[in-house]
Amino acid sequence: MESRPASRTFSVLSLCAILLCWGSDPITADQDVFVYSEGEALLTCNYTGDRVVNSIKWSNKSSGKIIAERSTGKDYISETRITFMESSGKKDGSIKINPVHGWDNGTYTCSYDVQGKMPTEKTITLSLIPRPPTTIAPTTKPLSTKSACTPCREARNCWKILIAILVIFVLCIIAVIIFYLYKTGNFCNKQKPRNDEFDEEVQKFRNSRKDEEDQKGSESKAIKKPEP
Repeated sequence: MESRPASRTFSVLSLCAILLCWGSDPITADQDVFVYSEGEALLTCNYTGDRVVNSIKWSNKSSGKIIAERSTGKDYISETRITFMESSGKKDGSIKINPVHGWDNGTYTCSYDVQGKMPTEKTITLSLIPRPPTTIAPTTKPLSTKSACTPCREARNCWKILIAILVIFVLCIIAVIIFYLYKTGNFCNKQKPRNDEFDEEVQKFRNSRKDEEDQKGSESKAIKKPEP
């Protein structure tokens, strides 16, 4: 009767030993990844155990299609836009999808085949989110930003422009008048007003002198005339 408990204890210990030998080593991976359409998606999956990794495999859980696999041989990549982040190692099995399309939206499985252990895997969900609308900055100021006194300022500016035009017009007329007087000779050669009394005296002096000369001429003719 006492041998049965001992046999049961041995069986439990043996089962625990088997589970410890074939148990899963830890794998770290993202659970949810969000990315814009036509953007770049990074699906992270790493093996942190001490055993040798035989292979790493990525598959689309919805379709069951293998999209990437790395083993001792050559890497398998279903599309050129999918690449492994690590160049040759197998412990870091992270992959990059660039660009991401609408059909990439879904659930993916990262599976590790480790030497001496049962295959282990992690599930990652890739979700596409819409891009925010692009806003274009206005190139002109809105009408509401104008000051209430803008019409008043514009009216004052109009009056200033009209006054300036009027002044220029008047200056042009004055310049034309001066040019006309200069050409006709009436601008610089102004005759001085004569004194009437002075003119009369000069005329009398000239007349008297002429009379004297006539008288002397007649007397000289009478003296030179011979007697008969």
